Amino acid sequence: MTDYDDLFAETAASESLFPDKRALDPLREPEEIIAREPQQRQLARLLNGVHEGYLPTIVSIYGPPGTGKTITTRRVCRVFATRKESFAFEYVNLEKCRSLFSAANEITLELTGEKKGAYEGLDGVFKGIWTALEEYPEWTALLLDEIDHIQHDTNYDPNDFFYRLLRGEGKLRRELNLSVFLVSNELLAVDLRSDSRIQSAMDGEEVFFPPYGIDLMDRISGHGSSGRSA
Repeated sequence: MTDYDDLFAETAASESLFPDKRALDPLREPEEIIAREPQQRQLARLLNGVHEGYLPTIVSIYGPPGTGKTITTRRVCRVFATRKESFAFEYVNLEKCRSLFSAANEITLELTGEKKGAYEGLDGVFKGIWTALEEYPEWTALLLDEIDHIQHDTNYDPNDFFYRLLRGEGKLRRELNLSVFLVSNELLAVDLRSDSRIQSAMDGEEVFFPPYGIDLMDRISGHGSSGRSA
């Protein structure tokens, strides 16, 4: 028996709270979402507004890391889209974006499959976004994850970016019904209201994902033992 045999034998876990730790992988899609019923109900209520001709301009989805914000929101939107032909959503992860131009270009990539060149500037990128959205269903939601990464940009004002995305002339002229779901660790709207132009646009809905307490962790671990993911 080698030293490595002893090493791995001594460090092997004998007991674990989680029967299957693959459920902790943030990139893994669980079969069932546990302990987030209030948040799912709130998101479903907001999306059902489409039946009455209304979808909030902006929905702020926030809470500490690892509380199920992204996976819950994506799941509810995806299922709703299968039930409503006039609704579509696109998920955009902005984690690697460090400028407003790159963030807008990431949205363009998700909508069209390609990015705009730097020479086209932010105007060209937004034009591409509006043109692409004209081909989408009547109602569209953009899920912008890790949105807090683009708050500081030396070339563009974040307020201008959100104003154009929410109240831009290109969007209004085309009469696009666009809703933006902002997913972040903190309530981002607080930092963006310094510009009075977007204050009303940012007065949307909020969905808070609290940390998991002991009771919720018991529910999750219990479901895991029965063969379902959390």
